[in-house]
Amino acid sequence: MKRRKILVVEPISCEAIIALTSKFDVLVEILPNKKRLLELIEDKEIIILRSRIKLDKEIIFAAKNLKLIAMAGIGVDHIPLDELKKRGIAWLNVPDLSARDVAEFTLGMTLALARKLCLADSLLRNNEWRRNELIGVSLIDKTFGVVGYGKIGKETSYLAKCFGMNVLVSVRNSEKNKFDENITPVSFHQLLKTSDIISIHLPLTDETRGLFSQKEFELMKETALLINTARGGIINEEALYNALKSRTIRGAALDVFEQERQYNRLFELDNIIVTPHIGAMTQEAQGEIGIHIVEKILDFFREN
Repeated sequence: MKRRKILVVEPISCEAIIALTSKFDVLVEILPNKKRLLELIEDKEIIILRSRIKLDKEIIFAAKNLKLIAMAGIGVDHIPLDELKKRGIAWLNVPDLSARDVAEFTLGMTLALARKLCLADSLLRNNEWRRNELIGVSLIDKTFGVVGYGKIGKETSYLAKCFGMNVLVSVRNSEKNKFDENITPVSFHQLLKTSDIISIHLPLTDETRGLFSQKEFELMKETALLINTARGGIINEEALYNALKSRTIRGAALDVFEQERQYNRLFELDNIIVTPHIGAMTQEAQGEIGIHIVEKILDFFREN
């Protein structure tokens, strides 16, 4: 019996690759350029990716046999869902498995910003013991604002409460949400004005693109810290650069960017922490995601 062909273009766990290889004809080629991807995808029935590879209409058109796109993560803003619907191509993602890991990462970024850990590390590696410039702020009794209250937003809110912070949440429709105890729903503008730390947990959509720009930064406290582990396009990076440079806000920590794998002038600032989209990158989360992807692919072909 002819085996179905799978193309893996972004890393998934070794266990998942081994499991897929036992059932399918699997080709792994990590982060091919567009020209190469157009060649590779032509005869494949399944493609597995994360967030770095963008599938545009040209690539979808070239995929003559494509039946399923499997996202080893949450966001699908880099996939043309309307085009998939027209061509009858299914897609799946893994929305909840890394939520706690991303929430822990978010609090880690918060601590690093509040206590200037990255700056301290950088100075000390140059034998600069400038302790007076490294005075941080305590988290207890601070107001932690969560923008978006999905699974990651909920996990982040819980951890923020564990640090003794007061948690505010802004969502599109607070009446449809059930909030945990001691979580206060507020308007977006109220959250901006009153929060000491603001953490973004939204998908990237036409509505959320550029949600944080100059006027939003001007509403925030001068001492505010901004954390983004969601999607880069939610923040206008030019406006953020200006806000950080002028000290309109105190600091920011970004795990995501409008354009990833490229140099960004935000990297030049000393009041920002930057990481390469690793919020969900733990051994435990990636192992579980890989197994889940395999199970979902097997279920798809059992049903189709």
